[in-house]
Amino acid sequence: MNFPQGMLTLGHKTIGRFSHAAASCRTRAGAKVPKRPSKGYHRGDVHRPFASLPPPPRLRRAGRASSHMFTGIIESTAAVLQRTPSSLTIERPSSFHDLKIGSSISVSGACLSVVALTKTSMQFDVVPETLKKSRLGTLKQGERVNLERAMRAGDRFEGHIVQGHVEGVGIVITPSPQPPPPAPSVQGEGGVVVLRVPKDLQQSIIPKGSICLDGVSLTIAKIDGDQLTVALIPHTLKNTTLGSLKKGDRVNVETDVMMRSALT
Repeated sequence: MNFPQGMLTLGHKTIGRFSHAAASCRTRAGAKVPKRPSKGYHRGDVHRPFASLPPPPRLRRAGRASSHMFTGIIESTAAVLQRTPSSLTIERPSSFHDLKIGSSISVSGACLSVVALTKTSMQFDVVPETLKKSRLGTLKQGERVNLERAMRAGDRFEGHIVQGHVEGVGIVITPSPQPPPPAPSVQGEGGVVVLRVPKDLQQSIIPKGSICLDGVSLTIAKIDGDQLTVALIPHTLKNTTLGSLKKGDRVNVETDVMMRSALT
């Protein structure tokens, strides 16, 4: 028995036409479809073998991840307004207009969550572990800190992966006496800084590897025992707190998470 073009048959029974949108699935006139259970057949449509399967799980919406990430590219610096044993209040840069309660900010390398906001200030709670591992507990009123908002999905990745989990504190030993001109002075040229890092962090530090100092993504130029040297470009010296470092100053240190992962 011949059937019009585009008709679907089951046995000798015509059960409907193919959808015109699925032209590539049409059969020749008179073609027969192997007999299958009636479940899943719908008049005017083809058999859908996966129709009864549950839908795939919904993907997590962008920006709702369980942790936040930074890149070590500083957006602004701001002054400390107040510090208590459990909180920190900092100036709110005018460019940080999209903040809300719960927003994550890297404060000189430490990831903190906004708990209070005004047009000119932002407040954070600081837990004992953060005070123990970082230099936030020694900040003074008026001292400036480096700030970076958490990276949004789809943003350009400029630095390296920074978690905002400070692992320890390094001590500035001395600016290098070799050219380029010694950092941290800002003279229109780049510079270098030598600092001593805690012993337990040294295994994750390699030449030409990445490191985060006070929230700034930097490349390690040289390693000598427990000392490392980083090169600073003029933009970094001018736009971050690294441009005002002096001998004996303390800086927050976070090693490269990719290196730590490779070693574990």
